[in-house]
Amino acid sequence: MNRRSFLKIIPLAPAAVSNSPDVLFLTPGRRKQIDFRKLRFNPAGDFIWNNCNGANSTFEIAKKMSENFDVNFHTAMKDCVNTILSFSEMELIYLK
Repeated sequence: MNRRSFLKIIPLAPAAVSNSPDVLFLTPGRRKQIDFRKLRFNPAGDFIWNNCNGANSTFEIAKKMSENFDVNFHTAMKDCVNTILSFSEMELIYLK
């Protein structure tokens, strides 16, 4: 997948995670449960996680991040792409 295509991808975290801190949730295709109560992110990771709601593309999350963290868009995009890829590889989110 090229970078331009990735910017259009919409990452989605399980909805139940943000609604209940006591939920063990499986993302589609997940092979094992994750206790989402134990996940801890730095402020940027937390911001990205909270915006993986199925409504924001990677591009939109990076744009919001650059505005909220007072960093340039290029830096926000790089951090956003790397974090979303990590979340996806750990099967914390899925990409649609």
